[in-house]
Amino acid sequence: MADQEQSFRVTCPDCDVDHEARTFDDSAAFVAKHREHTDHMMEWTRADFGLGLQPDPAWALTCETCAETWTFEGEGEALAFKQEHAEYTDHEIDDDPTREGVSADEDADVTAVIADLSEQFDDGVPEPLVVAHLGGDAAAARREIQKLKRQGTVFEPSPFRLAAV
Repeated sequence: MADQEQSFRVTCPDCDVDHEARTFDDSAAFVAKHREHTDHMMEWTRADFGLGLQPDPAWALTCETCAETWTFEGEGEALAFKQEHAEYTDHEIDDDPTREGVSADEDADVTAVIADLSEQFDDGVPEPLVVAHLGGDAAAARREIQKLKRQGTVFEPSPFRLAAV
């Protein structure tokens, strides 16, 4: 790899193949060829599109006694902190961590993200960017995108790219 960090990274959980590229199209082409040769689905593990978009924290935990909220990348990390917090303070956090990112109105969130970003991409918004921008549970975001495709609210003008109707 070049000295400069690559923007797009995909990983195959079935065979541990990693690929990084500077453009979305290069990564998408690699994903398509990998699937053609192995029938494996690769996962987008990083998508830095240079748009200044950061995924929302996946999990939030609030201590009413401290009047403070912490954010974590995973539920396990949040639960571990909750347990440590009780051990190292005189109080416990009563509520479980809450998932941030995709909200109760997931349909509107997904289509709004696609609509907001569509002006920056001529041939559709890269799906990994939509998933990353939604934050939270990536698998849930992908399921929501698939549901919207089936409903006809979202379509793929080209592979791995999304557009809202």
